[in-house]
Amino acid sequence: MIAVRSWEVLSDTDHDGSAEPGEDVQIRLTVANVWRTARSVSLTLTAGPEATVVQGGSLSIGRWLPGTSRTLTTDLKIGGSVPWGREGVFRLEARGGAQQDLILPLVLRGPANKPGWPVHGIQIGDGMITSSVLSDLDADGDREVISLSVRGDVFVRDSDGSVLPGWPQRVESFVEQSSPLVEDLDRDGDLEIVLIQHKKVHVLDLQGHELPGWPQDVSDYVICAPAAGDVDGDGDLEIVAMGYDGRLSVFDAAGHMLPGWPQHLGSASATSPLLVDLDADGSALEILAAGTNGPLYALRGDGSGVGGDWPAELAGWGSASPSVGDLDGDGELDIVAALGGGLFRIDRRGTVRQLPRPPGSYTFAPPTLGDLDGDGRQEIILGTGLPDGSGYISVLDSEGRVLPGWPVATSDLVAASAALVDVDGDGHPEVIVPDLSGELWLLHADGRPAGGWPFDVEGYAVSSPVVADLDGDGTPEIVQGRLTLGLNRDPVLMTHTLEFGEGTGVPWPTYKGDSRRTGEWRP
Repeated sequence: MIAVRSWEVLSDTDHDGSAEPGEDVQIRLTVANVWRTARSVSLTLTAGPEATVVQGGSLSIGRWLPGTSRTLTTDLKIGGSVPWGREGVFRLEARGGAQQDLILPLVLRGPANKPGWPVHGIQIGDGMITSSVLSDLDADGDREVISLSVRGDVFVRDSDGSVLPGWPQRVESFVEQSSPLVEDLDRDGDLEIVLIQHKKVHVLDLQGHELPGWPQDVSDYVICAPAAGDVDGDGDLEIVAMGYDGRLSVFDAAGHMLPGWPQHLGSASATSPLLVDLDADGSALEILAAGTNGPLYALRGDGSGVGGDWPAELAGWGSASPSVGDLDGDGELDIVAALGGGLFRIDRRGTVRQLPRPPGSYTFAPPTLGDLDGDGRQEIILGTGLPDGSGYISVLDSEGRVLPGWPVATSDLVAASAALVDVDGDGHPEVIVPDLSGELWLLHADGRPAGGWPFDVEGYAVSSPVVADLDGDGTPEIVQGRLTLGLNRDPVLMTHTLEFGEGTGVPWPTYKGDSRRTGEWRP
């Protein structure tokens, strides 16, 4: 009996480590005899119609002792038309003293970093614990990648990984997990970058300059994302920020605190605010926010409370802020909250209904909402952790029932929110989410991993992935930050940007749904 011990791509045409259409690829395959002595064994590597074995695809072994290995170094020519994540193309046939066929795990057109990526930070021991935001800042038709490092470096990179002029900018930081957002706050046609570090809200223009009136102080460190939206109905956007001391602040675009703010909602908070049109009046958005031990408040732009059953009596809030969507397709807003190991559904009036407890013990990030099975209703996608450090990726229906094929067990807990993108054009979005160990999963709607996944970012992953077609070529890019722990002598690799799929639909592209971090995604 033989077994594949290891395989690796030694070379490929564009040097990205992935076997892609039209490429010349060299692989090395190590095979072991795991049973008894075999004699006169011939090994032959065969390929399906998607590839051709050029040379080095066979090996003859006179006497093969148990516990020993043999290596084949083989040149391949990949065909011009190969679907993404094509598995099962290569087979190793053993004949003579061993009779066995092995399907090789080599995947054609698997996930690979876009040219120019991955990229490093500039400070030793730096990394990413926040989610990037993707937006066309310079109006050139391509989206830029805006990232905030642990040590306070703000990068704006083009789709090819190059840094735009004037960047990076450095702000004082305190290892705060507060993801930046992008929006045209002052309605002048130019986008601004909003971020919070070291108790200050910063608003930067394309050149990295602070806008007049900024930065503004908040009462404490902020370890959750801000949100931007029109909360007072004046047609302009406000910035909503929650301090760790439980004080919620609202600023206008010029940096002025709105009347009625800040509001003190509890002893502490790591829960990002949610902006939503609760009363469906089409004008001002309401703010949903909570302290660690307090209820979920619904507040108007002047700081007053919304009526009905608000505040919703739920306690035990952590970093998993709520998300909003339409779970049952009735046109009515549904708020989904995961806290204390439980799952809850809240209507626009503030009425709470507890759903069945999801797999796992802990929830660290907001749920993602999207229609995976094509029934017109949104499912709930949730990452969780277990006391032993492992975790689950779960997909639940509107009543909290686990869908067939789920949960998917992960080797480490899941501390990030999922993004959704339909990479194969079948009308059913795939789920993209990393576990803490750095395995980035791309799972079909039925829970099966796509070919070539999970992808190892070779570091810890606590930030959520972001998906968009950065350069307009029809292939989505998946941007994922990473973090390393321990001693480092040099700046470390910080951000991957992977290409994969056809990009036919992105129903939930980023952390908290959209680039404003409102907690809702509207295409």
